[in-house]
Amino acid sequence: MAVSTVLDVLTMACLGIRVHRLGASLPPEMAQHALDVLNMLLETWTVDRRRLYRVREVVVPLTMASSYTVGPGGQVNVPFLPVAVQPGFTRLGGMDYPYDPMTREVYQTCISWKDQGGTVPSAIYYELQTPLGSIHPWPVSGGELHLMVDQPLGPLVLNDTLSFPDGYKNALALALGKYLAPTYGQTLDPVYLDNLQQAESALRKRNYEPAIATVILPTGYHGHDPTYIIHGGH
Repeated sequence: MAVSTVLDVLTMACLGIRVHRLGASLPPEMAQHALDVLNMLLETWTVDRRRLYRVREVVVPLTMASSYTVGPGGQVNVPFLPVAVQPGFTRLGGMDYPYDPMTREVYQTCISWKDQGGTVPSAIYYELQTPLGSIHPWPVSGGELHLMVDQPLGPLVLNDTLSFPDGYKNALALALGKYLAPTYGQTLDPVYLDNLQQAESALRKRNYEPAIATVILPTGYHGHDPTYIIHGGH
């Protein structure tokens, strides 16, 4: 998993097309132009289904409800509609307890008692709808849910930090370089174009794989998990 700033990607692209030298800072006007082009490129990739995501932590006070709407104006009021939920945790009494995402099939067919109470949720089902999604913690509980959600990349700024699945950073920098080259009168050599083609082909073959941030849970946590229908028990 590669972690970089947006400026790192812009610099890598400019180095790749030989309009910038190694070790030097990217001039502000060059950086701003490359950033504008990068944001346009990301719009193109979204249409082409090669999407990048950033993982955001959303804190949800749990009230023993079986579901919560999430999105702009929802019960969990965030300015974007999450695309998916990643593994996260619930904080209760100073301890953090992990949850795993579960699929619609598991939630619908294996969880017969949706309102079952418990200490903390061991699983979260996220129902992606518009304009609001719904999160379904199970079992229902109190506590403070630290929900890790995938947010589509919108317009970026220079100091944004991004976490890339393998292959995405290289493909993004190469594609950006191709877009930038005509501005600087650069002709891309066959090796560059071949590398770009291979990188983009690899992305098209991949299934959806969002950028995932690692959540550090307490050392030595070995909580008993009775939810054998999801995890197989311990």
